[in-house]
Amino acid sequence: MKFALTTTLLCLRQAAAGLAPRRGAGAWGFDATALNGARYFTQTLDHFNASEKRTWQQAYFVNDEHYEPGGPIFVYVGGEGPLGEDHSVGHNFVADWLPETKAILFGVEHRYYGCHNKSSCPYQGATPDYRYLSTAQALADLASFHAYATGEYKLPAAAKWVAWGGSYPGMLTAFVRARYPELFVAGVASSAPVHGIVDMSSFQDVITDAYAMDVEGVAGSPECAQTIAQGHATVGKLLGSDVGRQRLASLFPAAQSASWLADPDNQRTFAGCGVASFPAQVRMKRRITASSLTRTSPPAPRRATSRCAPAPRAGSPRSARCWRSSLRAPRRCRAWRRSRRRRRRRPS
Repeated sequence: MKFALTTTLLCLRQAAAGLAPRRGAGAWGFDATALNGARYFTQTLDHFNASEKRTWQQAYFVNDEHYEPGGPIFVYVGGEGPLGEDHSVGHNFVADWLPETKAILFGVEHRYYGCHNKSSCPYQGATPDYRYLSTAQALADLASFHAYATGEYKLPAAAKWVAWGGSYPGMLTAFVRARYPELFVAGVASSAPVHGIVDMSSFQDVITDAYAMDVEGVAGSPECAQTIAQGHATVGKLLGSDVGRQRLASLFPAAQSASWLADPDNQRTFAGCGVASFPAQVRMKRRITASSLTRTSPPAPRRATSRCAPAPRAGSPRSARCWRSSLRAPRRCRAWRRSRRRRRRRPS
């Protein structure tokens, strides 16, 4: 906890000082350009069967631009996708912290979910062989990489290795720290559901609670959460009849057809995590309409200020006051202008 808190405080200090992330020309996080620097090492196909001699080339990445002997070894654990995907959390403070910590950063792709090219998969052909897809095998991959990188990069035997990950990689981070404590001195496991739960709904429960919050950065309300809940309850009822499924298929493109919705598995796919995206986590200054939700291009930028009265004429203090107040209370200004027009129209 102290380790993760320190990284957060570092980022806050940099942001408060207006400093850009400190990265050299050769540094990278795990963004789309990282795939061009992929390296490979020989990995064991089955760590728990001595008679299985087959191997494969597992992909990894390295950033040693700021590394100095004695610095920690950071390992970003790959998860349910290639490390080069733009949404990977590894491109943020983990890489930004390298200049201060003098650490070397490795990223190790998952044996099945990585595979950014076919040569870095533990199977050949279009059909995956799932016999070697397990948590235990993925953890053993990290232990094997530890031994490989120590020799390949001449890392000190006493170097402190720290694993990093979020969500599924966060689970692996916690597990590898527990399974191989002699190899990893710490693990930063973010949003890691380490308890296996069938039909886990707690993540959606947190999102549901957020819709009821009206705090900075979240423009929700209890009425918003209640309306969404009622809408999904209605969807649940409609899924129970042929007429209802036809209605849903006509309303939601994701509901491919009424017959498709008759399958319970497809019902879960369609409605298990919600049937629509509600932009409640953005502080909106305009009313959300159906057209705004379907707009394909971004709205035109709004002017910083909106004047509801012309610039004041010299010697017109009332007009000047209105013009100034229009920046803060345009409704008050418009009401004053309407009353002024009515007075002008009155017969003398």
